[in-house]
Amino acid sequence: MHKYLVSVLILNYNNARFLDRSIKSCLNQSYKKLEILVFDDKSSDNSLSVLKKYKKKLKLFLINIKRKALQP
Repeated sequence: MHKYLVSVLILNYNNARFLDRSIKSCLNQSYKKLEILVFDDKSSDNSLSVLKKYKKKLKLFLINIKRKALQP
């Protein structure tokens, strides 16, 4: 029995084409006691639709981070 929870962090910005593969890779690991945290920086591609496919299978956390340009 797996004792420890492992957190997998996925950082995403307009990388929907890689997101599905990344999540599947996590799910296919032999260690099953894990949570996947996705940090999305307001992607304008179809990243959110990719994440919705896994909504019922996983405990996903989606956090939209608003970028602020550095001011002089």
